[in-house]
Amino acid sequence: MTPDLNSLPTHLETPLLQRALDSSPIPFAIAGPDGRLTAFNRALHLWSGHAPDELVDCRLVDLVDQDERESVDGFLKNCRETVSFELMPNVAFRKKTGVVARTLLFGTPIRSSAGDLDGMTLQILDIEEPAQAFDRLESADEFHQLMVDASPDLIFVKDEEFRIVRANLAFLGLYPEQTRDEILGTTTVESYQPEDAQAFLEQDRIAFDEGRSEIDERILLPDGRDRLLHTTKVRFEDGEGQRFILCTARDVTEREELIEQLRQSNADLDQFAYVASHDLRSPLQAIAKIANWIEEDCVDLLPEESKKHFGLLKSRVGRLDRLLEDILIYSRVGRHDDPPESIDLQRTIEDIGRLVDLPSGFRVEAPSVSLLLPRTALELILRNVISNSIKHHHLDEGLITVDVTRAERSNRMTITDDGPGIPPQYHAKAMHMFETLRPRDEVEGSGMGLALARRAAMSFGGSLSIDPDCQRGTRIVLDWTTPTTPAKKTDEPR
Repeated sequence: MTPDLNSLPTHLETPLLQRALDSSPIPFAIAGPDGRLTAFNRALHLWSGHAPDELVDCRLVDLVDQDERESVDGFLKNCRETVSFELMPNVAFRKKTGVVARTLLFGTPIRSSAGDLDGMTLQILDIEEPAQAFDRLESADEFHQLMVDASPDLIFVKDEEFRIVRANLAFLGLYPEQTRDEILGTTTVESYQPEDAQAFLEQDRIAFDEGRSEIDERILLPDGRDRLLHTTKVRFEDGEGQRFILCTARDVTEREELIEQLRQSNADLDQFAYVASHDLRSPLQAIAKIANWIEEDCVDLLPEESKKHFGLLKSRVGRLDRLLEDILIYSRVGRHDDPPESIDLQRTIEDIGRLVDLPSGFRVEAPSVSLLLPRTALELILRNVISNSIKHHHLDEGLITVDVTRAERSNRMTITDDGPGIPPQYHAKAMHMFETLRPRDEVEGSGMGLALARRAAMSFGGSLSIDPDCQRGTRIVLDWTTPTTPAKKTDEPR
């Protein structure tokens, strides 16, 4: 407990005064005429590190550094003689921990109504901690400025008069070096015509009025470059309530140019798809018809060798037609809106079985579960994987099993067949376009089945791979994260 102020004149209410002193964050003490402490507040013993009983009857000079004691004695002498107060700057107090703190020491004499000295009040203002705090604040501000200067974006702050009051190096770098110091404090549109200046500052006004503005704008920069900037301006207030806007401008010129190039590339791909579907497939179909007509007309005239040649001709035409169709499908995967929707897996498998004309000796088993996935992509995956399993099976009958494993954030589907399997050294090759592990004369196909399925999986953020640990047959693994998009509602039966 801090001692009571029993040594004070009786006309002072000591309990009330003690509570007042303890409420102050500034170290405070009352000393007798000889400089011994008779009372003090809580802040003094917390700041000095001395326990209350160590401070009772302690001399002030015992608390300061050895080299300061003579000066403090002089301070106390002056305090006893003055009628107002005494100030001693830069006093080195030594805390109990041994740490020396620089302080301002204030002393005020306490006199009776007759003018006799009863004691003195002492206030100790630590100037070391505020200085350190200022240094830390200054260092933090320098670090913040360093981070802002490291950004390639244009970052600057404007006041309510639209004047630039702060800017990073990227912004200042737009101006000639000899004029950069003159930018701060200006609006940069002083030389504009009034109507042009008003138009230029329109987004600033919106940000001040509404709190935020965001726009893509084509700007002629001070260094002469014509760039497209994505600019965001946010209103804020300082500690005194003055309003400013923080402006961030990102150069998106190259991004937009790349987007335009991609848009043009997609348009070219669409044109190719049109040409492939009409200008290439139509002649192929005509060739197939002509070959059939010739074969029908000359079936009794052609030797067996020529009949085989006609069979090869029709086979090659059919293969090229399927290749063109698969290329078209591959080019379109992921380029059209295909939102997730609730899909009954078992029912979808039944539909695919009918679509691929499932041979009578093959069965596809799947659980009756509901999946939230893009329907077109999932059907493309299942159709190609199941067709692949049937096409490359070494028997006329087989079993294909589809299983689903769910987790909190991810899902897995496995499609397993009991065919001959794919040797591990060919797993990567099997996923590439136009790759087949058996001659095309033995197994008809474009060699794009798994490549199509893999691209479809990637279109909704999934992955498709061949399980290297499958002991018998081939197991295709489809992994995907749980979609966050709400399921699309479909009323039509499938």
